[in-house]
Amino acid sequence: DGKTPFIGSNGNWWIGNTDTGVKAEGADGKDGVDGEDGKDGIDGEDGKDGAPGKDGADGKTPFIGSNGNWWIGNTDTGVKAAGADGKDGVDGEDGKDGIDGAPGKDGADGVSVVDAYVDENLHLWIVLSNNTKIDAGYVGVTAAPTPATYIVTFVDYHGTTLKTETVESGKSATAPKDPSRDGYRFTGWDVAFNNITSDITVTAQYIQQFTVTFKDYDGSTLKTQMVDKGSDATPPANPSRNGFEFASWNGTYTSVTANQVITATYTQLVDTRNLLEMTYVDNQNGTLTLTVSIKGDFVNLAGIEGYVSFDTSKLTYYSRTKLSSLSGSVNYDSSDSNVYFSLADSENLTEAENLFSIVLTYADAINTQITLTITDIYDQDYNTETYTVTGGNVVIG
Repeated sequence: DGKTPFIGSNGNWWIGNTDTGVKAEGADGKDGVDGEDGKDGIDGEDGKDGAPGKDGADGKTPFIGSNGNWWIGNTDTGVKAAGADGKDGVDGEDGKDGIDGAPGKDGADGVSVVDAYVDENLHLWIVLSNNTKIDAGYVGVTAAPTPATYIVTFVDYHGTTLKTETVESGKSATAPKDPSRDGYRFTGWDVAFNNITSDITVTAQYIQQFTVTFKDYDGSTLKTQMVDKGSDATPPANPSRNGFEFASWNGTYTSVTANQVITATYTQLVDTRNLLEMTYVDNQNGTLTLTVSIKGDFVNLAGIEGYVSFDTSKLTYYSRTKLSSLSGSVNYDSSDSNVYFSLADSENLTEAENLFSIVLTYADAINTQITLTITDIYDQDYNTETYTVTGGNVVIG
């Protein structure tokens, strides 16, 4: 704030601590003219007061000059009327939040499309929710009529619904996943379901099937085939058998109307050289005796080596016996559960004979294979001989 002039004790104008030297009061007015002396007499009454003197000249009032200083009359005091700017005050604390204003008025409702249609002049009209209609111009099309629809129901052979579908007139239904039926093969649907023009029911169709099993002479399965009723099965490639020639299939596998088991039949070869045959006898006491013999139309060997193997989960080794006239041995090896034989002589054996036997035990009814493996067979001149093996399948129970 600027400094305000004041009258000091010396009667001058002061500004702040500065004496301007200017008297605040004007000079005294001149004395009035003395009245005439009254006549001496008895002390009379006091004379009347003289007339008041004229007012003194007006004192000079300080004012702020164009340069911002205080002036008194024509005198520049050199004192600035405006004080220097004070420092910024400390920010006051934030005022409390004002009360929420009243909610504004709801806005006007929006406008939406509620309908559209093509008129007889092929103009597209749009109808708004405020009942305003807008002509969108010529479109050259007419509104498509709503197509008729129909129900297509897919059912299984026993009437169970597999699928229901609503289909537009003239269009096609979509079939469900092919169903299944034990002992039958799905062949398709009883009626067409394209170009639908009415409600229809479509029923799954099946054909009965039968199992045809082809087996070898020893009971092993060669092939299993599912065959449609009245159709033919296809046999596997002709099997082989040492010392025998495949002859035919025993059983009917054409125009099948029931489950069938077809068995391979063989014809024994007439000129069999060095036929090794395995046979067994059930001893009816939980054991069986397996005998390996050399037979055939022509026997000619001086030495033979090999081994017999079997399923140890069904058969257990008990004993063995060498029966041949040939020298050598028949031994059981517990490390691999095989029976090894090595039989030889200096001259050829030319007659049929039993070579050795093995006694095996069993616990329950069995159906298993015993295998004879020849590792060497030769004549007295150490020429390799040919041979065939038959037997080896054991069925008990």
